[in-house]
Amino acid sequence: MDAHSDRRGLFILNADLDSLKAKGVIEKISERTEEGYLSRAITLHPMALQTRVVEVGPGLPVHELALPEFSGSRLRRWFGFAGYLTRAAFHARRLALSEGVSFVRAQDPYYSGLIGYLATRWPRIPFCISIHADYDKMEALAGSSPKVMGSHKIAKRLERYLLSRADQVLVISRYIGLYAKRSGARDVVLFRHLPEPAHPELTRPDADPPLISVVARLSKEKFVYDLIDLADILRKRGIAFRICLAGSGAEEKSFREAVQARGLNSFIEMAGFLPRERVLELRARSTVCICLLDGFSLLEAAA
Repeated sequence: MDAHSDRRGLFILNADLDSLKAKGVIEKISERTEEGYLSRAITLHPMALQTRVVEVGPGLPVHELALPEFSGSRLRRWFGFAGYLTRAAFHARRLALSEGVSFVRAQDPYYSGLIGYLATRWPRIPFCISIHADYDKMEALAGSSPKVMGSHKIAKRLERYLLSRADQVLVISRYIGLYAKRSGARDVVLFRHLPEPAHPELTRPDADPPLISVVARLSKEKFVYDLIDLADILRKRGIAFRICLAGSGAEEKSFREAVQARGLNSFIEMAGFLPRERVLELRARSTVCICLLDGFSLLEAAA
């Protein structure tokens, strides 16, 4: 491999290997090489459960830092956490220099973005941030936008500061690109997440009763509770149906209780989180795929 093809990138995101394995999305790490464009894609999880280094594949090292517990007064916890973020940034800087990366990419304009920004100031390393949602819309719809130190206002100020200083901001849609520009981003690049086409051997049988599938995170901003109203309307109209809801999230317990309270247990099946191959199989045998508020999931359902 010549020097020109030895491209390396450092990816910083708030996740950990155990949760990625549990969700069945560990293979997403291998996609960071962009089909061989990068010779090495180094991942840093600065808020993991344990400190370790794991090689998940050739040229795919994952570095995890255990997030310590902070006790005492609120002010003391703040200072403790700020100190940890600084140490994590120094760790990211050492990692970037030792690996000789061409760029550092943060998965959000908050904690990951702050660590990436501090790590790339000196010596100067190209720094980019990827955005996957309109956080203002999340706040308006369900009050669920990210918070920093427990504050939405601090998060917005940090978001604007980091986006305005990032060398590049990657967005998954033109709509989110407009949000990024409103939030101070200078150089915005469209970077779509395209799903794999459905397997040709998967055919859609005639389900009896007709199967309605929904693949979504169980959170208020995904409007999952609308499914309960939908099921109630269909039942009252005497329409035969069955809803399979795949996904997990903060509203899982409350949603299950709401289904029981409305007497819809026999109509709504909660399948929990399903790995990608199971999702494809579910979509293929569904009569209708519902996407209440989705981007990638909508594309995947169409494919």
